[in-house]
Amino acid sequence: MKMTFRRNDWIDVFRELLPRDDWQDLVRLQVSQYSYPVEVKFLERPLKQNPHIDDFSDWTVRSHMIMTDDSQLERFLEHLVIEQQEMATKAEVTLIIQKQGQGIVRVTNDCVSMYGVAYEELDDVGTEYENFFDAVLPYATFPV
Repeated sequence: MKMTFRRNDWIDVFRELLPRDDWQDLVRLQVSQYSYPVEVKFLERPLKQNPHIDDFSDWTVRSHMIMTDDSQLERFLEHLVIEQQEMATKAEVTLIIQKQGQGIVRVTNDCVSMYGVAYEELDDVGTEYENFFDAVLPYATFPV
């Protein structure tokens, strides 16, 4: 199976599908395609807001900074916890990284959204059976 994505689209990756919920790795990879400085905002949803509205204007800004290099981003990500929630629930917090007003990557409680994705093809290698065991066995407690 091949999936081809066009540039300048948002691609959503649900966190529950990531092997170790390694969303930070996706953020690093995505930001590495852009030059610094980048703008980083960490927002919290207001209690009364409709969860289906994607307007961030009335969200509470928990932190807002301009990062000028990888080490600043690394220190920030190292201490940042964005609790994972099921796909059906609403996002409580959102991390937004952008450059000159254009979004690069967004992370919510359930999803990582990447813009202008350079990963144009995803190949599914092996059968579903093989992929299942490749994903499960490294984390299994033996005997199984």
